[in-house]
Amino acid sequence: MEIKKIENLSNEDWLQLGSFGYKSAQKYELTKQETQGSFSMHLTLINLDDIYEKEELNSTDDLERYEEIIQLGYSYGIYRWENHSARHF
Repeated sequence: MEIKKIENLSNEDWLQLGSFGYKSAQKYELTKQETQGSFSMHLTLINLDDIYEKEELNSTDDLERYEEIIQLGYSYGIYRWENHSARHF
């Protein structure tokens, strides 16, 4: 694998990104306490009654934003070489 700067994002690359998200049966609950001289936060892992599912799809707005970032030079990808061609993920 190789890490390198992304120079452009083709339509084929864009389609490979697909959807992304996660599922979880737990979440962290944040509690905080403030006094005049201190501040504290506490995270507690709690179990959910129902599985939480987060799924997002890439939109055309995302593609435009990614293209702007790529043009600024702030985008890198991990490339795996297969059969003499690069695939990034």
